[in-house]
Amino acid sequence: MDIEKLEKIADKFTGKLMKVQRSLDTIALLMLVDEFYTKDERKTLYDDYIRLCADADLLRSEFHGEEGGKNLIMDKLSVACKLVTDFQKEHGLIVRLAFCNKLYSDRNLDD
Repeated sequence: MDIEKLEKIADKFTGKLMKVQRSLDTIALLMLVDEFYTKDERKTLYDDYIRLCADADLLRSEFHGEEGGKNLIMDKLSVACKLVTDFQKEHGLIVRLAFCNKLYSDRNLDD
């Protein structure tokens, strides 16, 4: 076998190993989250975090799209960002779970 074929095989193998690693990381994260939160708490907190992030994103886009009234939007955005940051500090595992969910939903893992 020549070097190019070996490199191609190694790249494919590395890609497959990375997919397995992501899956194992997610399983470990889910097991860890189960230690700290009930299923209902996890769902509620996850939904809260997604809502907080969506609110902050909406305010960011309003801020960048507005000509007037930027001070009011900036004040609201500041509060929204603080809420997101406070949530991230208090519920880091939920944030990691949300990140994993977004990561997997944004990528096609069939490659």
